[in-house]
Amino acid sequence: MDSVAIGLSFQISEAVGIAVIMVVVAHRFCDGISTISLMLVHRNSPFRALTMLEVVALAPVLGAASKLVFQVSSFFLLLYFGFFAGFLLHICAADILPKARAQAGTAAPTLLMAFTCLGAAFIFVAVQMGDGY
Repeated sequence: MDSVAIGLSFQISEAVGIAVIMVVVAHRFCDGISTISLMLVHRNSPFRALTMLEVVALAPVLGAASKLVFQVSSFFLLLYFGFFAGFLLHICAADILPKARAQAGTAAPTLLMAFTCLGAAFIFVAVQMGDGY
């Protein structure tokens, strides 16, 4: 979903597209570390682990290239990004926040929510500075 979000975000504006790319690249970096770790822990060969890492790295590029293949309506963009944001907030509220609270007390969930609000504000500013969409 996040790699397709790159292509679709550029249909909103270049500023939103760049913001989404930064988020996805940071996320994919963590995915790459997890991919290599899991592959090697389960006794896969280094070649297979690197092959899977290439797949993980290539997905955002293909998602961004999807903008060249198809255009979608503004209504679909609204639905897609609304679903995407809601899905991520659900993961945060249902999984990440309870784990953070259990491990680090009450400060970690507050910090996580602060960064979530900061991210939402960043996207809002990026859209406002974009092409006025």
